Parts: sequence; structure tokens; C-alpha cells
Amino acid sequence: MFNADELFAMGIEIEKNGAAFYQAAAVAAGPGAAQRLFTELYEWELDHVALFEKLHDKAVAGKKYSKVEDTDGLGRAYLTAMAANHVFTGASNPATMAKKCKGPRQVIEIAMQFEKDSVALYAGMKGLVPRELGRKHIDTLIHEEVKHIGMLQKKL
Repeated sequence: MFNADELFAMGIEIEKNGAAFYQAAAVAAGPGAAQRLFTELYEWELDHVALFEKLHDKAVAGKKYSKVEDTDGLGRAYLTAMAANHVFTGASNPATMAKKCKGPRQVIEIAMQFEKDSVALYAGMKGLVPRELGRKHIDTLIHEEVKHIGMLQKKL
């Protein structure tokens, strides 16, 4: 069994890290198109944090979904591996990473990896989220992350 609390806490942390990265990138970019792009992405990440928090609260209310079915343990192993290798986890500080970038192009390249990592993680997460809990919301997050990748790709 996989703990739903852990699942959504992981999503919340990753989205907060993404928001911190985009916020720092917007400040570093200064006025202009890059700052507007990074500010928009920052705001979207905050929306994702709110969605994960809503799903988390729904999951733990009454403990109905306190455990997520994962009989063979592969879901947990996949998510653990994905989270451990996500660009904004571990020792890396997202805001520091953004400040060290040598211009908007490098920020965009790191941001694209963040978004790709998020898509892969959320795709794995989706199979573990019960339909009644709001699996469709994970689909929405995946779709938005794919849109972010497209937006960023156009800016390269």
C-alpha cells in the first residue's frame, strides 16, 4: 500500500519548488518578455500547489483514502525513483538554481526539464489515485505541464 498523504505531499513540494524557481527567474530576468513568461509560470505553479493541497485534504479527510492500492510495490518504487531524480528535489535549491543561470535560455532549459520530470511523475501518480478522489485532476495537471513545455519550447 502507498500512503496517499505521501503521494500528495510529494506533488505539493515539487510544485512549490517549481514556483520558487520561476519566481527567482522572473526577478533575475528583469522587465520584459522573459519576466512575464516566468511570472505566468510561477502563478500556474501556485495553482498546482492549491490543487494538490485540495486533493490532499480530500484524501486524508476521514482516512477513507489513507492507503493507495499498490500490491506489487512497483508504483511506490517508480514514484520514489522519479521524485529522487526530479530536477528540483534533493540538495538543489530552486531559487539558487535560477539565480545561477546565465540568461533566460538556461532558465528555460532547466524549466523544460522540470516540466518533463513533472509529467513523468504525475503520469505514474495518476494510476495510484482512486477515481473517486479525483484522478481527472491529475490528468489536468499533466495537460498543464505539457502546455508549459510547449510554451517554453517556443521561447528557445
